[in-house]
Amino acid sequence: EVKEAERLVYTWEWHMPEAVINDGLFELQIAFSDRDGGSRIEVTQLNFENEEAIQPHRQGWEQALNNLEQYLSK
Repeated sequence: EVKEAERLVYTWEWHMPEAVINDGLFELQIAFSDRDGGSRIEVTQLNFENEEAIQPHRQGWEQALNNLEQYLSK
């Protein structure tokens, strides 16, 4: 799903036999909105089977979004 300047949604199937995260079909939702004269990006990833599987993804997204913020602030 693509709604220009508003929302992006896609799915993928992950196969990583040696990873902590089990194989699975994931959905990623990214919402874009105006915020205080700037932009806000909200990332939501769905279809985890347990809290343990969420942590590596959460860490990855937080790092990626922090890096993006630093880059855009230059």
